Amino acid sequence: MNVLTHHNNISRTGTYAGETVLNPGAVSSDRFTKLYERHVDGDVYAQVLYVENVQTQQGHRNLFYVATSTNTVYAFNADDHSSSAQPVWQRQLQPARILTSEEICRETIGSVGITSTPVIDAQEGTMYVVARSSAAHAGAPGDGDNYLHVLDIATGAERPKAPVRIAASLPGTGPSAGHTIAFNPRCHRNRPALLLLNGVVYIAYGTFSCDQWCSQTEPYHGWVFGYRTADLVLVAAFCTSSGAAGAGIWQSGAGLVGAPDGSIYFATGNDGLLPGSPSPGAPGNLGDSIVRLQAIPQWPGLQLASYFTPQNAAFLRDGYGTAEQPGDTDLGSGGPTLLPGNTLVMGGKQGRIYVLDPATMQLRQDKSTPLAQQPPDWALAGVNRAHIGEGFQAFYNQHMGTDPRTPRALDNYASGEHWGCNIHGNPVYWPGTGCIYHMAEKDHLKAFKYDGQLGRISYDVEPDPATRAVVPFAHSDEPPNLGMPGGVASVSSNGDQDGIIWVSYPQVDGQWQKAPGYLVAYAATPGGSDGRRLTELWRDASPVLYAKFCPPTVAAAKVFRPTFAPNGPDNSYIGPGKVVVYGLEA
Repeated sequence: MNVLTHHNNISRTGTYAGETVLNPGAVSSDRFTKLYERHVDGDVYAQVLYVENVQTQQGHRNLFYVATSTNTVYAFNADDHSSSAQPVWQRQLQPARILTSEEICRETIGSVGITSTPVIDAQEGTMYVVARSSAAHAGAPGDGDNYLHVLDIATGAERPKAPVRIAASLPGTGPSAGHTIAFNPRCHRNRPALLLLNGVVYIAYGTFSCDQWCSQTEPYHGWVFGYRTADLVLVAAFCTSSGAAGAGIWQSGAGLVGAPDGSIYFATGNDGLLPGSPSPGAPGNLGDSIVRLQAIPQWPGLQLASYFTPQNAAFLRDGYGTAEQPGDTDLGSGGPTLLPGNTLVMGGKQGRIYVLDPATMQLRQDKSTPLAQQPPDWALAGVNRAHIGEGFQAFYNQHMGTDPRTPRALDNYASGEHWGCNIHGNPVYWPGTGCIYHMAEKDHLKAFKYDGQLGRISYDVEPDPATRAVVPFAHSDEPPNLGMPGGVASVSSNGDQDGIIWVSYPQVDGQWQKAPGYLVAYAATPGGSDGRRLTELWRDASPVLYAKFCPPTVAAAKVFRPTFAPNGPDNSYIGPGKVVVYGLEA
């Protein structure tokens, strides 16, 4: 069973349902261990992909693919456990270099080459991957250009007509009417995973460097481009902020979602207002929104079909306007998941989950802040309840340290990203329990029941009137750590049996530094004395660097864990990263 795209399918449910060997009993036994490592030449932001039975020059092989921040793609034989094994092939796509703090904010340290998960067309035997070129120095010709490459998965050879340089422009609207908005690759970054849908590869962009504009007069935007796979012609383009600025698409690396009817879903971050800009969520300014696009035959190939903007979007952007509560609580830190039964779910930095009808993009539940979601009585003083927003508060700041930002009211969760439980990436779903699973920062791994017939997420409410907190269907028990970005998960199972949630998360704050991480396996079916505990089966706490936002991959009785590469003390060079591979000893 192959893994061809981020979180295993275009719905982004994250489930590998063909795992017949790695059941909870096997994973919790002494036989489950590290099998081998494969070293690569940079950080691994992209999820590892896997294709079985590829015809290589050495015969048929089961291959896994690794793409790095230094623009190299590797194919490894998954079944060769020897320490001296070499790649079946590797290919450098574009030049890459270490970027300085003047070029990129230090949330990223090192190089920026391939930072989105590629997508594989197994039938055609091709991989689509976006690489950012770095010339010898900033400002040199071609520095920052982005290219769509198409590789033969058996040999790494470039397919005909590839690569193509990514470029497009669209007319502005509103205050930008009469002006052309041209895509400037030097201030945009392809972070969301690629989407292959109906013969078109879709590529999304947000800001390159922590909300920085291209110049004082040229803002960044959110972009979606579509290239036809048959001839690599640009057939679609969409700008999220044609009448404003910002509204980038990053989703912490989660992929654009595709639907059978051709709809495409994604979430945006904060808008950057221009004079006369429409309010957040209006056409021309889709900041802090969940967006549905529809493919159309004529240029520009994509049209806005519907969207959802939380009622507190402006507050998410601006907060209370103070140094401690400045906003920047992007909705678009998370990404959507399309569930069976036609329901769209996602959450952002506020830690609330929104449950949407994917056709109308209207809330199916929690349309206004319900009583159960109001702050406790002791926290009501000075709180504007409208700032709390819609959806339900799925995650709470449960870090028990002494950090002064530990919040005392739910509006704090929306007023600045440091206070609450930022959700990064998208939730995963397993039909065996009918639950979605996610781990926000400063909180536990949680499971919430999904009712596919009603299209709703169910939860209990703490009966204590002083808290009225949302109670999930189940949760893990390990103490949450303080910082960003929480955990990113994948699911393995044998159909609806033997479900395991695999979660990768940092041991300390991983926002501004490369941090050591954990890889933990939990039983997807709750247990414990109350039947509501996600039981830990296994843990690797060895000192490898957490790959930010990058989910583990499970395939054919193996678990592939990507890592970041170490940097020197002055960040002037980058060492080798690696992929750690786990399985059962023979």
